[in-house]
Amino acid sequence: MTLGGWAAEQVLIGTISTGAQDDLEKVTKMIYAQVAVYGFSEKVGLLSFPPSEDSFETSKPYSSKTSAIIDNEVRDRVNKAYKHTIQLIEEYKGKLAEIAKLLLEKEVLHQDDLLQVLGA
Repeated sequence: MTLGGWAAEQVLIGTISTGAQDDLEKVTKMIYAQVAVYGFSEKVGLLSFPPSEDSFETSKPYSSKTSAIIDNEVRDRVNKAYKHTIQLIEEYKGKLAEIAKLLLEKEVLHQDDLLQVLGA
């Protein structure tokens, strides 16, 4: 649920803060790794373009066409994950509100608190 904070802000508040940007950065890096490093993309194939040691960017020993395929695949996957996360937030909005209320009351939640709200 890497996009959980981003999606929750959108659904519950109607706007997204800069704090949720970290969610987007993490999921983008994770999906780029799946597609460009680990070979988990049929469109890119069984290729690996690991990041260079001195930066977070991948080395680019490939064509601009391959770069576009990677970018499009990542964009599609991030969008799909975001839509799915929005659906989950909408579906469990009531439970999320209960957890938020409990968190405001207790400041720290433990497993038992979550089990009480979410069930076993």
